[in-house]
Amino acid sequence: MSIVTYKAYGRNNVDNALNVGAQVPKIRAVIFTELVDLVNADPDNNGGCSLRPGYLQRYDGDVRSMFANDDIILYQEGPALKRFNPADYSSSFLNLSLDPDVDANFCDVNGLVMYSDETILRKVYEGADYGLTATTEEFKVTTPAGQVMAEFYRKLLVGVGSELCVTDPDSVDYMDSRLCRFPFGGTILMIAPVDNGVYLSTDTKIYFLAGGNQMEWSQPRNVRKVADYPAIKGTAIRMKAEKTGLEKVDGNLVMFSTEMGYCYGLNDGVLLNVTEERVRPGVFAAGTAVLREGNTGRHYLAVLRTAAGAFHGEVVNTKTQGAARYEGYDFRAVVCHKGRYFGCNANGIFEFTGKNDDGAAIQASGLSGISNCGSNTEMFFPEVHLTLRCEGEMEFSLAVDEKAPITYPVSWGEGTEGIHRKLRKLAKGVKGGQAQIGWRNVDGCDFYMQQVELGILPTNKRVR
Repeated sequence: MSIVTYKAYGRNNVDNALNVGAQVPKIRAVIFTELVDLVNADPDNNGGCSLRPGYLQRYDGDVRSMFANDDIILYQEGPALKRFNPADYSSSFLNLSLDPDVDANFCDVNGLVMYSDETILRKVYEGADYGLTATTEEFKVTTPAGQVMAEFYRKLLVGVGSELCVTDPDSVDYMDSRLCRFPFGGTILMIAPVDNGVYLSTDTKIYFLAGGNQMEWSQPRNVRKVADYPAIKGTAIRMKAEKTGLEKVDGNLVMFSTEMGYCYGLNDGVLLNVTEERVRPGVFAAGTAVLREGNTGRHYLAVLRTAAGAFHGEVVNTKTQGAARYEGYDFRAVVCHKGRYFGCNANGIFEFTGKNDDGAAIQASGLSGISNCGSNTEMFFPEVHLTLRCEGEMEFSLAVDEKAPITYPVSWGEGTEGIHRKLRKLAKGVKGGQAQIGWRNVDGCDFYMQQVELGILPTNKRVR
């Protein structure tokens, strides 16, 4: 009997993961590493996957945007800026001047948290709210409010419409009027610094600004287009290169979402779209992202939303670039505070923890591509082995050729712990030239799926 082994190295929505297997030398096996779909499961570094984290409501309110670092959590509720206390889930009021119909954007710079709703620009220092300090110095102008911000070598970078505005070093309050504005011909959606430059996206293109100051950026040779599609606003995060699967890459990089895939922006303007051939999110108006670290690996968690308000959650393993869809993660912002993860939406603030979504079961599933299993003849499918840990019941399905799938329950005896390899005999006489497998967790049970091995018995009858 030959074996087809299915691993969960993420989903593929570009070519439907058709026949992506490869023969394993000296072993009668074919390994399939991608799935047509993977839902509510986190792909790990070794081709396994586990149930995504659930969430619990910690605060009740209509929360539009949110920011966190290791010192403070801020959120926007209506026109109010408030501080959230994760110890007892209480809140305190800071300011009442935000536009309730615009997402506030935030930036951590020089020990301050800057925030703006495109009309006002203010700062939070040691838990207190302040306006900008006025200046009467020659050639100095007050820093304007904008739609995106970032810190770069102690300077505040602000996207104001189609212009990039740059403050003086160590100052967020004012800029040098002689060299502080750089037009880009389109609305700026992203400002994402790395060690030796800045990635900047307009609504049509992505650029790299080489160097570390305004004098360098004023020279055309230091501003280079790196992509003919835009980044999705709000999805850029900075991380160490060592937290990825990239080889011979050092320093800091940025990761962000685009309609054409999930990208790494490296130093020197090297842009890598690491999922373009497998996963492309599509067109979205805005989003939010955070780097989540856990026992199953590091994951870039992005929640994207359309102009009409529909949400799309996606998690990408930063080592393997395997991706999975999240259903039910309808959050306007996701943040990290001292190793704890939170999200916000119109129902309040939620902490990402537990094995259900505030009491509701998490339905996870995987579906393989349609494959000939490495054979050009008809095959029988007598059995399947599932290697997994499960706290309840799983369901396996097999569809042969164009027939409806047959489902099979898979369960363990009460008190069974750890990872086990479970044999399940399949219906006798099922044969065909192509197969597609699927699985799901029943009633939202917690699980870890290491691999699925489908037994095949090729016949002598060739498939036409």
